[in-house]
Amino acid sequence: TIAYLDNFRIAAAEFVREPALRTVTIYVACGLIVFEVLEEFEQLYYLAVQLPIWLYGVAGAAALGANALASGNAHHLAGTPHIAWSTPLLGGALFVLAAVGSTPVFVLVLLLAYVAVTPVTVLSEAHFQALQEGRSRATPTSLMVVAQNIVGIGVTIGFGVLADAVGIRAAYGWAGLTMLPLAAWTWWQQRNGRSPIG
Repeated sequence: TIAYLDNFRIAAAEFVREPALRTVTIYVACGLIVFEVLEEFEQLYYLAVQLPIWLYGVAGAAALGANALASGNAHHLAGTPHIAWSTPLLGGALFVLAAVGSTPVFVLVLLLAYVAVTPVTVLSEAHFQALQEGRSRATPTSLMVVAQNIVGIGVTIGFGVLADAVGIRAAYGWAGLTMLPLAAWTWWQQRNGRSPIG
């Protein structure tokens, strides 16, 4: 039987031995986490663009349906490495576009930003699982989730402070710009043989 703390030692050794595990963890926990966190602020955006309250449910249902389709079809994009950097860049550009919007139609733009990164979210998580070779596969995953939560706390607080200072729409625009360094870093990682999506 593996002692509880031994699981963490094994996971740490895997992260040291396998640079690709570190690449995927940084990609998900420090990059894609922005999209996950910003979903929590969606309804403030809805208020800012004066989306009728009765459409909140419609928008939510449409987003869930689109994400389900994107998730279910992500495997079709598995052989397309450039989506690792281009889809976060697209999602960021859509955040910037949503930031200039002032009518309810821009809610569609905001929702498309999340859908844009759904395939790479699925593919990066699948790649992370495939990279693990140790006896305790759950522990590296737990470490990645811890990293996501730690970064997510910072992003949540930072975005809240930013939105309070500049407004929710402008804050989405600034958040979109953070995808530029993520895209550049991801492109560089791929050039060096470390793709976060396999």
